[in-house]
Amino acid sequence: MGAFLGICMLVAGISYFLGCFNGAVIVSKYILKDDIRTHGSGNAGLTNFYRTFGGPLTFVVILTDVLKAIFAVLIGMRGDETARALCRTYVEYLAAGIVNLLNILQPEVLAIGGGVSEAEDELLLTPLREIVNQESYAAHCGGKATVVKAELGNDAGIIGAALLKRAI
Repeated sequence: MGAFLGICMLVAGISYFLGCFNGAVIVSKYILKDDIRTHGSGNAGLTNFYRTFGGPLTFVVILTDVLKAIFAVLIGMRGDETARALCRTYVEYLAAGIVNLLNILQPEVLAIGGGVSEAEDELLLTPLREIVNQESYAAHCGGKATVVKAELGNDAGIIGAALLKRAI
């Protein structure tokens, strides 16, 4: 019991530590030598960062935040129950956003790409599909949006960003 409690405390400490890293604050303070919280809305979020500084460093902020989620997923993949509970909470929040997008845009297929798509299906994709199938409007009207892993996996974002330049 003592070892289990120690592991739980360690995972909780790591989770708290990861949560303390705000990508917008880190990039604005240590790269731009400015504090995002003194500009615009005063919020240390991505939207305020983009409105204030714009440009490619916005992707660094996104990457910082995504890496935190990937790290939590990797811990969960090791089988730790506390980390798995953290991943379940992450999936619930992710599902809430995805269900909102599905209800508004009504696509037939939603592809999940990036590093998060590298997680085990049982840890991310299976519970995500269950929540989406239960909560989306389409599920209650006879339709269904399919949630799949992007074929390009972790490279989906990079390739999409490169192709965006061509489209503009």
